[in-house]
Amino acid sequence: MLRLLLAGIALIFNATWAFSAQATFDEVPLGAWDDSRRGVVHSPDGRHVAYETVHAGAMHVIFDGVAGPPFRLISGIFMSTDATRLAYHAERGQGWCLVVDGITGPEYGGTTDAVFSPDSKHVAYTARNDKGPYLMILDGRVIGSYDGAGDDQGIVRTDPIAYSPDGQHLTCFATKGDKRFLVVDGKPGPEFDSVGDRIFSPNGKHVAHVGTIDKKRVVVVDGRPGPQYAVLHESPPVFSPDGTRIAYRAWVDGHWFMVCDNQNGPGFDFTGTATFSADSTRVAYPALHSNKWTMIVDGGAQHDFDSVAVPVFSADSAHIAYAARVGKQWLVCTDGKSGPAYDAIGIPTFSPDGRRLAYVAERGLNSFMVVDGVARNACDGIGEPAFAPDGRLLYAERHGSKWSVVADGRNGPDFDDIGPIVFSPVGNRTSYAARTGSKWVIVTDDHIGPQFDTLDRPAFSPDGLHVASRARLNGKALVLLDAQTGPTFDEILEPKPIFNSAGQIEFLAIRDHALFRVTTP
Repeated sequence: MLRLLLAGIALIFNATWAFSAQATFDEVPLGAWDDSRRGVVHSPDGRHVAYETVHAGAMHVIFDGVAGPPFRLISGIFMSTDATRLAYHAERGQGWCLVVDGITGPEYGGTTDAVFSPDSKHVAYTARNDKGPYLMILDGRVIGSYDGAGDDQGIVRTDPIAYSPDGQHLTCFATKGDKRFLVVDGKPGPEFDSVGDRIFSPNGKHVAHVGTIDKKRVVVVDGRPGPQYAVLHESPPVFSPDGTRIAYRAWVDGHWFMVCDNQNGPGFDFTGTATFSADSTRVAYPALHSNKWTMIVDGGAQHDFDSVAVPVFSADSAHIAYAARVGKQWLVCTDGKSGPAYDAIGIPTFSPDGRRLAYVAERGLNSFMVVDGVARNACDGIGEPAFAPDGRLLYAERHGSKWSVVADGRNGPDFDDIGPIVFSPVGNRTSYAARTGSKWVIVTDDHIGPQFDTLDRPAFSPDGLHVASRARLNGKALVLLDAQTGPTFDEILEPKPIFNSAGQIEFLAIRDHALFRVTTP
């Protein structure tokens, strides 16, 4: 079977790190780690934590060790992207309010989940009093009033409000009578009998959703409805990377069409999902006709096969490759040209400049790395290829029960298992965790580190000069920084420690029921 491992690089493995002096870390106590905690929320960078707890018959939210005001009930904690702001639902009097940054908001019969803008400057939510309208609230101000916040079934959504990824647009599902619509930046969109989920373009500049009116379905982009169809495929529309194009599947008169830029493509028995190139100028999708599959690339059909996989464009958008099956054999088709046949094929991977292509293949009991159509030496198992920024090909391969990493055709040392490989920001260094027996080590360039019971995936500092990993040894948690070990704790909280923009490691840890913020100087 194919083993999907991130590739690693092996240079000259002639040194093994031993434990050196303990790394210097600063510890700042943040109070007790309450055993009654629940609803724990971590910031993405691992530097902040909040949770609900009960004290003296009242509920509090503890944020980085600091307790908020008491309430009878608390439900749901929401942290801003940069973890500088916090919001949560709290019961007060006969209703519920949203507490933002420790300030209690107005009381309502109910409130929905709070949503912070990506830049953390704004917070929005919806609220309602009994039998009253649904209010759209931004930074404490009511900016809209609607009959409801409904989905396709007319029930209240759990996610009525959402910001676009770039934070420039605020959207909200709403109802008026028996009609439903999407509000964007305070402007209601066209009304429908039902509306589907919102889809943002990758750059956040555009938003789309599917609407149904009089049993006809339509894709709406930025408030503008496209053509109507009796049937649309249940999979969501696909935006191009730059957000200027959108593709989706429609069924008309017994055939499936790919609709791209509001234009129907040719009809087929079935079509797969569209894939856009990185520059958004090209589009490809699989299509079935007369029991044969073909790849439609830029509107034209390539060869017929018994099956085809999802296509992959090169980073420069100049080339396209995909796996295809003929009978029981698989091959890779690149720019319309078929490669050699194998029993199984992995996902094709282009080099950063698009000039090289590599993929994993199997024939019988042997596995191969195929590079530019030529199979390298056979082995018993192999990981997926990865190209370094400078174009070097890296992968892991197995001989017998032992795995090694390969770079430039040269194998590194053998291990029983190899974890994901991490590149430094500029790509000139690599690091990965590897296991021999029950012990794990970090392998960084030509150095093999000390042994631990467990190790996380390593992480490089922004300048690429240092590498760190969370580890456990003899029941204690610690951070390994290069060859140095940090202080031990009972637990290091999720997510795992990472470097901040200043190049420091900062994380939260527990020792003897106390919470600490731990930082390198």
